[in-house]
Amino acid sequence: MDDFINDDSMIKKYTTEFKSDEKKKKFFKKQGFILTEKSMERIALLIHYILNGVPVLFEGNTGTSKTRTILTACNYIKKFIKKDCKNKMELIRYNLSAETKIDDIIAKYVSDQKSFIGLIVQNGPFVDTYVNGKIILFDEINLAPANFASMYTAIFR
Repeated sequence: MDDFINDDSMIKKYTTEFKSDEKKKKFFKKQGFILTEKSMERIALLIHYILNGVPVLFEGNTGTSKTRTILTACNYIKKFIKKDCKNKMELIRYNLSAETKIDDIIAKYVSDQKSFIGLIVQNGPFVDTYVNGKIILFDEINLAPANFASMYTAIFR
């Protein structure tokens, strides 16, 4: 796993592409993403992790481009890496709040007059992303109730 995390050649490959390919430079500019050495390293690692199914938790102060980095990485994957694939690794963005319930994220019962018992299970965004190979962004995670932290800790172990 250490080789996977510290893959300097992978970072170098992406950052070289980011700097030298005019289409990619225009892409980042259009996304409003400023390319600095650190931002290129960060997005290169994020792209690598997403493509390899590694859960990532970005933490930091407000306004430090965490969400923009994630959105840009997903758009980059769709445009340059998975452009011909059926599954383009769609991003589901879910904004959390103090009112967020675990049922909202995983699944919940909802009424359905057509079903035998009058209820069906409606998958939440987490199950949708897991089943369909999508990417989920839990935004404003610091606003979620404490039990939410235990849920995602257990899931991503």
